[in-house]
Amino acid sequence: MTLEDRRLKLHSELCRVLGSRNVYYDPPSSINMKYPAIVYSRYRVDTRKADNIGYLRDAGFSVTLIRKDDDDDCLDRLLDLPFASFDRSFSADNMHHDVLTVFV
Repeated sequence: MTLEDRRLKLHSELCRVLGSRNVYYDPPSSINMKYPAIVYSRYRVDTRKADNIGYLRDAGFSVTLIRKDDDDDCLDRLLDLPFASFDRSFSADNMHHDVLTVFV
């Protein structure tokens, strides 16, 4: 499976978790996002090698959940994803932001 295939699979899963299509991959600043939303971008790629040949790649994505009300269970559903870990949270522009790292 290519890195792009993994990203598209993650995108579908994020849409399912959020319950809407308000999921954005590296959105340009000109886009008008609808909330609640998830914004994600590739964070890192780990390659495992043997005999100087890469045989396995793990793609890590920084995933940010953005919403007005932080009383919903969307963060819990994101943390239920395999290989998801919570990094930090912050508030900006009267919105709650929760940042996770998800490997696929």
